[in-house]
Amino acid sequence: CIEDTRTAFDALIAGPDPDVVVWYSQRERYGVESEGEVLAAGTAAWRDAVFADWDATLDRLTVGGATVALVLPAYGDGTSTSACEGDAAAVLARKRCRSDTGALTGGSLRAFYREWAVGHRDRVVVIDSVPLVCGESDPCESTIGTTPLRPDDGIHFSDAGARLLAPLL
Repeated sequence: CIEDTRTAFDALIAGPDPDVVVWYSQRERYGVESEGEVLAAGTAAWRDAVFADWDATLDRLTVGGATVALVLPAYGDGTSTSACEGDAAAVLARKRCRSDTGALTGGSLRAFYREWAVGHRDRVVVIDSVPLVCGESDPCESTIGTTPLRPDDGIHFSDAGARLLAPLL
């Protein structure tokens, strides 16, 4: 779907000519393929490949002069598994709650985004959604009050969670 995403970005930017583009992505928390080789998440080669992709994406998103509001991924590092134990803990929940799945933790990915954004201050504003979503909780809770924030995947926002967070962002 990466090629479809690039095409969609180009079409969305060309039409309405936005002043601000909101960027929220977590696909980068996994390894990436480059020239037929899978680069492990967090390695120097991964960093170089991902930063080059982000640079190209930023160029596409800001071609008309828009500022990119980079919303940092809102999930905890998942170093504690206690919240994921018990009869309701499925494989997906365990993956969400532990950092041993081969994926970057939330804090690690946020650090890479911050590092990259420093070189693009003229076009990128960083928004840390973690205090709004996670507070002090690690891993992030799946609800805010009684509002379900996320579906079972622990990454995406539910419709209700998105409606709650959008005005805060």
